[in-house]
Amino acid sequence: MPVNNAEHVKVEELKRRIALLEERNRRLEESIESTNQRYRELYEGSRDGYALVTMQGNIVESNSAFKEMLGYTDAEFCRKTYTEITPVKWHAFEKRFIDEQVLTRGYSDIYEKEYIRKDGTVFPVEMRTYLRKENGHPAGMWAFVRDISARKETELSLTRSEEKYRLLIEHSNDGILVVQDGYLKYFNRRVMEVAGFSGTELRAKPFIEFIHPEDRQNVFERYQQRVRGESVPSVYSFRIMTKGGEPKWIQISAVRVVWEENPATLSFLTDITEMKKAEAELREKEEQVLQLQRIEAVGRLAGGVAHDFNNILTAIMGYTDILLMKHWPDEKIRSYIERIKSSSQRASQLTQQLLAFSRKQILREKIIRLDTLIGDTEKMLRRLIGEDIELFTCFEENIGMIRADPAQIEQIIINCVINACDAMPDGGTITIRTENVWLDDEFFRQRFHGAPGMYVMIEISDTGHGMSDEVRDHIFEPFFTTKEKGRGTGLGLSTVYGIVKQSRGYILVQSTLESGTAFRIYFPVVPEDPEELEKKEKVLKFKRGNETILLVEDEHVVRSMLSASLRTYGYHVLESENGGEAIRVRAQYGENDIHLLVTDVIMPGMSGKTLADILLKTSPNMKVLYISGYTDDAIVRHGVIEKGISFLQKPFAPDELARKVREILDNAEQ
Repeated sequence: MPVNNAEHVKVEELKRRIALLEERNRRLEESIESTNQRYRELYEGSRDGYALVTMQGNIVESNSAFKEMLGYTDAEFCRKTYTEITPVKWHAFEKRFIDEQVLTRGYSDIYEKEYIRKDGTVFPVEMRTYLRKENGHPAGMWAFVRDISARKETELSLTRSEEKYRLLIEHSNDGILVVQDGYLKYFNRRVMEVAGFSGTELRAKPFIEFIHPEDRQNVFERYQQRVRGESVPSVYSFRIMTKGGEPKWIQISAVRVVWEENPATLSFLTDITEMKKAEAELREKEEQVLQLQRIEAVGRLAGGVAHDFNNILTAIMGYTDILLMKHWPDEKIRSYIERIKSSSQRASQLTQQLLAFSRKQILREKIIRLDTLIGDTEKMLRRLIGEDIELFTCFEENIGMIRADPAQIEQIIINCVINACDAMPDGGTITIRTENVWLDDEFFRQRFHGAPGMYVMIEISDTGHGMSDEVRDHIFEPFFTTKEKGRGTGLGLSTVYGIVKQSRGYILVQSTLESGTAFRIYFPVVPEDPEELEKKEKVLKFKRGNETILLVEDEHVVRSMLSASLRTYGYHVLESENGGEAIRVRAQYGENDIHLLVTDVIMPGMSGKTLADILLKTSPNMKVLYISGYTDDAIVRHGVIEKGISFLQKPFAPDELARKVREILDNAEQ
């Protein structure tokens, strides 16, 4: 049957078109498959997790990253629900979050939550959820999940680091502050503690208003120079005014910084108020040491001249007494001799004052009661002060006993009373009172080095014109005086100071201009000694003698005077210039022929103590009287100031020597 050519052509065209469609479909399928493959690779190769969850919470699909994140295999994970891998505390939050965002607008904002791994550990994730629809209805949700454990660890580490440094800064012993545009932009707790202001108060005013007015200009100039980048010393000190109105010293270490893109200063603040006080106290102590060194220097000078001066005075006083024993028809001659004696006595007192303030005089200490001693001195004091000044005494009952030299304590009282009289030219009142006081550690920490305990205080106060702080700081210096020329030597109060210190006491002065002055002197209390308290000073009947005395004195003029004085009182005197000569003289007499050795302590070649030790070996019954013009430290070094040893300090009068000799010899006979 013949084929219609036209139909044939149509069939062939149709086949060709079918083939083209098939090729196009094949290529389209390949493209889709390639696209799907790429998405599967992205899906599976992603480091983030993906999961498809039904609206009921069943996990129907997830990538490898999500399963690895949770630690499950494919077989284990396919049976898990979304609630199983989510901690309970997140259930309500996530349901509300999905209702408010995902179901409303089809997706959620990025949010953080936690998942539970297979091993039970919980880890943080960051995620976003998208709604999946079928036929326009919600069919599930795609969850895109990122493990943020590492980031959270970093954030936690950073937070901990910030907290650590914040704690270090906030609890630093130094203040830390930032000043910008003249205001405190930052400061730690220590700054508020030092200044005493709250944070609000510190921020309210320019920082310069917290600086002491006298230091503001200097501090502000340094601040401006530093902000401009100029070279300025980084460490300096100044005062601030605290909230209580008290100044405090601070030390600043400052550097220039950029704070919030603007220049500022970062400073480290240290409260150095106590250090400044300590420095002031140290300077005061150094001044005291220098003062003591000056006094010690004068004391050494006084001690150096005392021996020769005392020898000269001993000779002058001795010869004048010998001359006064004679009858002088011409009274003028006698008056001249008496003037010589009076002048020598004044010179002797001056020497004793020099030795007193330098603490070189020899004390004859005994246990005494201050109120009794003051009572015995009161009559003499009333004659001394005059009629326009009233004297009151007030003694505490059962006052403690002290160990001191009564004559030196009297000297203290007299000098203080004289000083008070001079301060009241128009009259006034002087009060002397005693009191038992306990001096504690605080007293000695603030003023002196000493031992806490019970002390007896004697206070001598007046209603005079007082003194300024500057004068008060110098009153104990030798030769310092505010009196007009010719009215004082400047040794009165320095003598008081020397006696007090040598007697183991302490002295304080309280005085202000136009408000009077009070001297408070403290002596340590000592236990009572009944035997010593009952012991009376023996009043010796002055009488002559006829015993033999070996006199050893290297100064010819003194030796001659002493020899003449002793002979005047009937004694037989053997003179020797030194120890060697005395030994030879002693050898010419029997064991008991020499009754008393009177010897200078310090002599060339052999000391008086060494000489006495040698002679006592052959004359054990011989008594010894030591004499010296040297000061106590030299006498102590030669072993003379010991209990039971007789000693007489130069200068002394012939009758004083005679009484001492008689006392020693009479005691020897008993």
